[in-house]
Amino acid sequence: GLSDTLALLDSMLENAPIGFAFFDRKLRYVRVNQFLAGMTQMPIGRHLGRSIAEVLPDPAGEMLQRQVQSVFETGHPVTQFELNTTVPGDDAQVRNWLINVYPVKATSEAVRWVGAIVVETTERKRAEEALRKTEKLAAAGRLAASIAHEINNPLEAVTNLLYLLRRQPSLDQEATG
Repeated sequence: GLSDTLALLDSMLENAPIGFAFFDRKLRYVRVNQFLAGMTQMPIGRHLGRSIAEVLPDPAGEMLQRQVQSVFETGHPVTQFELNTTVPGDDAQVRNWLINVYPVKATSEAVRWVGAIVVETTERKRAEEALRKTEKLAAAGRLAASIAHEINNPLEAVTNLLYLLRRQPSLDQEATG
């Protein structure tokens, strides 16, 4: 039973479509799944035994270190914090992650490790930014159309009066002057 449970958990960690990482008290990676390795574009072996600072550049690494350290000190999870960083070898594009860190306790009450669940939100952020730009362009288009309409109304009235003056010879000299 125990080995089946461990095999099930191990399979879940490895195959889940979100990133998992576990850290020891020295803020070193002790376990990383393949999905997280893909997010950071660094093999699992380059994570294990290394500190957060060695894997993630500043200031993102510093922020993650603070959150993990907070969980070790308080025993309380830190939920839904955003991390923005560039990933080496990713053409210096900013990547966005939503992270939850939580305590992992053994049989005692002390926090033995800290786990992290990482969801990449880069594409969602890009889509949100594109939507914001589209909305701004649409608003500018509506404003331009409104201004054109407001200018067109008096111009159309003047055009109609000029047409009448040219076509109606019966209008007196005062109207055409």
